[in-house]
Amino acid sequence: MILFYQNGVEVDGMDFGITEIGKTNTIEVMIKNTYNDNISLSNEYSLDKDVKILEYVKTLKPQEYGKVILSFTPNLNRQESLKKKQIGFKVVIG
Repeated sequence: MILFYQNGVEVDGMDFGITEIGKTNTIEVMIKNTYNDNISLSNEYSLDKDVKILEYVKTLKPQEYGKVILSFTPNLNRQESLKKKQIGFKVVIG
């Protein structure tokens, strides 16, 4: 399992704070590999069209942390709030 951390606290979703329409807010979160094996991450995805994965660590050793950089740019027509889990990865163990 991969756990997500923001500001040192485990989170279910990322907090971009208040982001004005048309402006971009970029945050850094950490992910942790809780498996007892090395993992490779690929096929990153976002469940929200306004959230982009700019950078992420591609491999993690057991219990290792890695950095993920995300951006959020709400468009002019946006009416819904952010979903709890905005991003994910395909995880290959071993």
